[in-house]
Amino acid sequence: MKSYLGQASTKARKYLPQLILYTFAAGIAVTLFIASIRYPDQESQNKLKELRLMAAEMPLLPGFQQLRRSEFSNHGRATIIITYYSPASYEEVKDFYSKSLSAKGFGPPVEESRTPLFGSDPVKKTLVFGGGEFQIRISEEDSSEFSFIYHWDAKI
Repeated sequence: MKSYLGQASTKARKYLPQLILYTFAAGIAVTLFIASIRYPDQESQNKLKELRLMAAEMPLLPGFQQLRRSEFSNHGRATIIITYYSPASYEEVKDFYSKSLSAKGFGPPVEESRTPLFGSDPVKKTLVFGGGEFQIRISEEDSSEFSFIYHWDAKI
């Protein structure tokens, strides 16, 4: 029994420097990964500034009142989400923004439908406008709320 423990101890000592090195390298890799998630790159920050300008210049349909706003950027991505209350119907919003965004160089929207989470909920619609490297999505949240999602993705 002593000889087996002695051999195991000798093997462990032989590989201990490698184990320490691999543990250290893994720690550095995890730290760099976490840092890359928390601290956006300069390009994403610059695109977020462009999205802010785009959102500020967006004409608002009469009666729109801002409810919420959030923004974030990360490596290769930037997004601003602004939610509005509006008494307008989906069709009024669609007509107004199809004309407004067309004048700003965006093509005609692609209309998407989202399946409701619960069977009794109505189907929600989203207008997707592409304009070069940016995308604007106008999503019907419920009968009186619309979310505007301004997005840039380096991969698009």
